[in-house]
Amino acid sequence: MPKAEAEQKGAGAAKTGGTGRAATGKSARSARTRTRERWLFALTLPYLLFLALIALGNASGPERWWGSVFNLYFPQWIWGLPALPLLLAGLIWARRAAILPALALLWVLGPLMGFCWPLRLFGTPVGNGTRLRVLTYNVKGGHRDMEAVLREIQDAHPDVLLLQDNGQAFTAALEPIFREWGWHHVAFSQYLIASRFPLTGEEPRPLALHGFSYLRCRMQVGATSVAVYDAHLLSPRFGLAPIRRHPRSGSIGLEQNATDRLAQSFVLASDIARETGPVLLTGDLNAPMPSLVCANLERVGLHDAFVEGGRGYGYTYGHTLPFRHSYVRIDHVFLSKQWRAQACWAGGAQGSDHRPVAADLVLGE
Repeated sequence: MPKAEAEQKGAGAAKTGGTGRAATGKSARSARTRTRERWLFALTLPYLLFLALIALGNASGPERWWGSVFNLYFPQWIWGLPALPLLLAGLIWARRAAILPALALLWVLGPLMGFCWPLRLFGTPVGNGTRLRVLTYNVKGGHRDMEAVLREIQDAHPDVLLLQDNGQAFTAALEPIFREWGWHHVAFSQYLIASRFPLTGEEPRPLALHGFSYLRCRMQVGATSVAVYDAHLLSPRFGLAPIRRHPRSGSIGLEQNATDRLAQSFVLASDIARETGPVLLTGDLNAPMPSLVCANLERVGLHDAFVEGGRGYGYTYGHTLPFRHSYVRIDHVFLSKQWRAQACWAGGAQGSDHRPVAADLVLGE
């Protein structure tokens, strides 16, 4: 065999062998990638199932089971933490497997944490009518920082102010401001309603539990009479605290606590259902939006101002607890169909255990 022909055959054999080794290596890498993807899918699916159970509990009514009630007042961002290592592992080792933990993280950051963003475009008019600003605030009697609470109210300069956990000392501190602004105000027990619009017919009404009540009055806005409700429902802390000491018996107490608060919301919703004109309900309802408490109010035609006009999470409570950050929205401004919310936001954390909630509203003509 000629030398040139032998060299050509040798080179062809070497080339074929090299291609085969490359194909084998590529196939091995693909097999390893598929194995990693299967492992990541297997680890992510139980996590997704857990998130689905939380969502199902919220959708079906959290008050139906003590575990769902407990979750209502638990920082929801914690449920996003397992997604982070799964997402990182997917980005490093198996890109396709990163889709599921990324979706899980978006699920937590969005619906589970209560993220809101109005669908209307910026600058879209919200309708004709009277524009006014409402501020609702559980001030805890001004015991934490009365000056900060007063600054919060003065800086917001609302047209309507509704307080819960108010005390005589704090009312006395507000009276010079009301005189300066030329405001009307009514008060009963822990409640105070003040406004630049005339207020009449103040009436404390009982809630479902002994010793609990809310304050109702009428506010005259031009030719329109508005029913104004200021409410403070039963706190969940009476049900959550025993869980730490006695989980089994504490779960029963937590369910009863939720049932009592739900009964209060039925009374409130029943009274609102009998109103024939515009209704404004604000207060510390001690209930996040997924709760049946808020569902009862929506069932009688009210809608939440932050859901309609807020941006972000609007958390109002939690900044005085060990996490040191607000993580749940339990203070609300609820509106009847005659109102539109142009904007809604939570105020500062310095003055009270609760952040105030302010809303710029339009009362339709």
